[in-house]
Amino acid sequence: AIEEEAVMDVISIAYTKDVSGEFVMTLGGRAAGMVWRCSWEAPEGPVSSFPTTPGSRTTVFKYANHGNLLLLGSADGRVKVQTVAKPYGLPEGKPWQAPLHDMQDGEVSAVALSFDGAYLLSAARDGTMYLQNVRLEGSPAEAAESAPEGLTESPVSVPDITNPNEYTLEEAKQKAEQDQLQAEAEAKKMGVRDYLKQIRTEFEGLLAENNAKPEAERLPRSEFEIDPGLREMIEEETVQREEVARLELAWDMEKRRLQLAKLKAFYLDKVEVERIVLHALRSKMSVTTFRTAKLSNEVRAELAAAQGASHGPSGLGSGGAGTDRRGGSGTVNGNSITGVGGDPLRRSMAASEATAAQSSDVVDTSRLTKADLRRLARKKREAEWATFNLTKPDDTYENPADVAAIHEAERNMGDFKLKSDPNYVIPEEERMTPQRKRLQMLQLEQAMYNVRMDFNRRFLALREVKKKVVAEINTKVAKLRDIQAQLTAMGNPVGSPGPTAPQQAPSEYALKADEVPERREVVTEEDIEEYVKRKEEEERKAAGGGGLGGFAAGGAAAAPAAKKPGAPGARGAASKPAAGAAAAPTAAAAEAAAAAGAAAGSDDPLSKMLLAVPQSELERSLQAFQRKRLEFTRSRLLGEIDEMLEAFDDALGSLRREKFKLEADLKLAELKMLVYYQELMLLRDFDKREVVLIQKRQAKLDDRQEILDKIAECNDKLEAKKSELEGLIARRASVTAEFETLVPDSDPFREQLAKIFHRRLKRSKKKASADDDEEYNSDDDDDDDDEGDDDDDDDDAGEEVCPPGCDQGLYEKVCDLREKRLDEEDLITEFQKTIEVLRKEKEQHVKKQKLLEQGLAAVQNDITEFQKEKQGRLNQIDVVVNLRMHQVQYLVDGRLPGDLSQGLVFSNHELDRLKRRINELEQEKAELRSRQKGLKREHLQLLKDKKAKEDKVSELEGRAYDVQMLKFGQVIDLDLLDKIGASHGTEELKEELKRQEARYAQELSEWDKKIATRTDELMALTRENTQCLNAVSDLTQAQRKLEGTLTATRNTMFSDPVLQRRQEVEERDQLVQLVNAQAGEIERLKAQVAALRRKDTSVYQ
Repeated sequence: AIEEEAVMDVISIAYTKDVSGEFVMTLGGRAAGMVWRCSWEAPEGPVSSFPTTPGSRTTVFKYANHGNLLLLGSADGRVKVQTVAKPYGLPEGKPWQAPLHDMQDGEVSAVALSFDGAYLLSAARDGTMYLQNVRLEGSPAEAAESAPEGLTESPVSVPDITNPNEYTLEEAKQKAEQDQLQAEAEAKKMGVRDYLKQIRTEFEGLLAENNAKPEAERLPRSEFEIDPGLREMIEEETVQREEVARLELAWDMEKRRLQLAKLKAFYLDKVEVERIVLHALRSKMSVTTFRTAKLSNEVRAELAAAQGASHGPSGLGSGGAGTDRRGGSGTVNGNSITGVGGDPLRRSMAASEATAAQSSDVVDTSRLTKADLRRLARKKREAEWATFNLTKPDDTYENPADVAAIHEAERNMGDFKLKSDPNYVIPEEERMTPQRKRLQMLQLEQAMYNVRMDFNRRFLALREVKKKVVAEINTKVAKLRDIQAQLTAMGNPVGSPGPTAPQQAPSEYALKADEVPERREVVTEEDIEEYVKRKEEEERKAAGGGGLGGFAAGGAAAAPAAKKPGAPGARGAASKPAAGAAAAPTAAAAEAAAAAGAAAGSDDPLSKMLLAVPQSELERSLQAFQRKRLEFTRSRLLGEIDEMLEAFDDALGSLRREKFKLEADLKLAELKMLVYYQELMLLRDFDKREVVLIQKRQAKLDDRQEILDKIAECNDKLEAKKSELEGLIARRASVTAEFETLVPDSDPFREQLAKIFHRRLKRSKKKASADDDEEYNSDDDDDDDDEGDDDDDDDDAGEEVCPPGCDQGLYEKVCDLREKRLDEEDLITEFQKTIEVLRKEKEQHVKKQKLLEQGLAAVQNDITEFQKEKQGRLNQIDVVVNLRMHQVQYLVDGRLPGDLSQGLVFSNHELDRLKRRINELEQEKAELRSRQKGLKREHLQLLKDKKAKEDKVSELEGRAYDVQMLKFGQVIDLDLLDKIGASHGTEELKEELKRQEARYAQELSEWDKKIATRTDELMALTRENTQCLNAVSDLTQAQRKLEGTLTATRNTMFSDPVLQRRQEVEERDQLVQLVNAQAGEIERLKAQVAALRRKDTSVYQ
């Protein structure tokens, strides 16, 4: 302690500027408040000294005004200016001084005088600086006034104390009295403690005296208890007092607990991993964790929502709000709706349907005729051709695999379009939106969080390893201490030149407080005692500093006592061993020395006798063996400790290097986050315009999709109407075929009935036409002559009657068939009108589609220009890229240019990939050339095969044409023939007809027998009737002769001209009918002759 007090710190030292070569200095400690003037010529001590700032050490000492003034500053905030007897000499006279700065923390650090001596500037360590206006004698600013000291002090206005934390005079007085009372109470406590210590010392002396007596004379320990119930009473009182104190402090404890909980919630609950330091065991190396905050609930919710949207059907990566919603029947370039051949999906579906229909159309061919079999074969071939033609792509079809390959090549072909190009248009799927940019920021934040947490997990794992290593090392250190104690007790080996100093064992290791910050909540009794001592020491320092203006003298008086060695409040610098560093000499050596001294200085006669007896050779050899074994064990333990220390330090160094790299990466990530934020702000500014453009485009796309749907609907309706029209045509053909079956070519009335069947009637005026005919028939006979000349030309206008000699039932059936035909024709006409309306509607929709395509193209151009503008603004944001010098290959004349604006940051991986891609492209080109050659050869071969097939088909078509012309005289439409002559209903009717014919044939045979019987009876009756008829005939002839005779007589007597004319007209009509019948018979005979010559039918006429 005396040596420590003799050491005095040097505060300042400076040479004087006179010719004496002396220097002045200020010291701390006991020499504080003095200025010492020394010389190199007087090494035994200072030449002179003078007081400056009594009670406080001088922190600033300097001469000013050419050595005529002395400027001083002290640790208690005082500034002092004093004149000197001669330049750079000793001070004299009364000084000017003022307490400008704080007396506790305002240690003056600098004092300076202006060049004219008018202003004094002072600064202190509490951050304050004052400028004083002073008037010095002989200064240029103002002539000095008469003053005995040669220095005039300007009036200093002391400001009021406005700090609410400062004490008022009354509060300071009360505080001083309170401190005085506390000091007296502490002194009384110390007196009581000294008295108790004295009693304890006497008691311990009695116990030692009792233990020194023989066993028989010793008193039991219970005899020393004066009042046996006193201890229990004191313990009960203590417990009661503790309970009372606990109840009194319950509210304060709850308040402190809530305050602590709030502080934890504010500062620690948001932190996932706080800052933890991990020190090396041997070196001074250390590494810390990444102080990582928890991801907020908002960030986690945004991440979850974004990830859910990205995995959904309309994710952020599928075009966002600008996705082109197109139907399956539309085209991209505004073309019309493609048919089945243009859509692979529809072709495959139609092919599968055709195949299913073909497979399901299984017919029993055992009961079919040859014509039916041929018809089925033709249908099968047609279905096969339809299926085959469906697989043929149209001219606009593109293979999806080729399209995908081309798209992939365009995206990854390696041209690397620069985004800084003003004509660069970013692809739609890569266009950035505020939502995508926010997602990037969230993902980057999550990645940074994951990196920090991964490192922290490994850090904490290494800390756990350190705990185990420290525990194991401490165990080994304890063993080493035991070994060292044993070696010390054995003494020096025989033959050693002198006593050997005991080898010091390694110190124990422990974790520092900053390595286990979670233990800050664990408070031990030692921590409480240390806190109390530190608090008392701080209070003593505050009281001794005179911060209350001298009112706390009682507290300051007790402060020096706390500084004495061994005092309760004194804390050494090495009170606890530092973790990972060698502590002061351990207690093992002291224990060993104490054991050796006890063994040497023992007063036991037996021990002295044993030490006086020399050891035998066997004992010495055993002792030497034991020593070697202990030394070997010690060296092994020391080696293991060294290995463990080195291994842990290596692991810590590796983790430390890794953290350096991670810190650099995280800094880059933070810089990238700043860039993302700037881009996000910019994108939000552009978002409104972009949303408007996207809505316009989406409206155009919706309108176009609506038009495409309408066009597809029109196409479907057209197809449906066409198929229905084909059905109506087939039904009309079936009616015609039914007429052909009903009226064959051999029928003598075919021509008249065909004319009636094919006659066109105005069906809406049918009834009126019939009324006109009746009116015509009821006209007077006077008009018969005028109408008789036009009978041949008025077939449609005249009354339609059954041809003479034709069966009335056949005529009525033909009329019914005509009505069916007219109904079908009316339906066909209506369907044709509907088809025409649909075709015009489709043309209108196609025109609207073209207009919408033009508008969509204009909106798309606006979006493209907007994206260019947005990309240009994004390109103006600076992006930080870390590069090493060897990565810079942009050199001019072998040197790095001053302007790197024309440089391009490019990835080495991509550059290598482009170089490899050159060889890959050469190989692909060679493969494609060989493949193209093979395809050309295959194409030529297919052309030859196609030509051969076409020649064969032409030959077969020619043969079929010749056969049809030879047999039928014209080309037969087999499809129409099948539709007319064959139908599923007809086949069923034929089968039913066959069954009925068989049944009716049996009935006819029975009726034939009955008819034969009845015929015989009829013949008998016929003979009898014939005889009667002959008699009637004879009588009739006789009557006609008589009537003829009478008529001839009447004609000769009277002649009626009107009756005669009617008879002539009837005769002429009969002749006309006869001529017409003969002409019809001639035409029918001609038709029969032509049919017999050509085997033709009127169906194809």
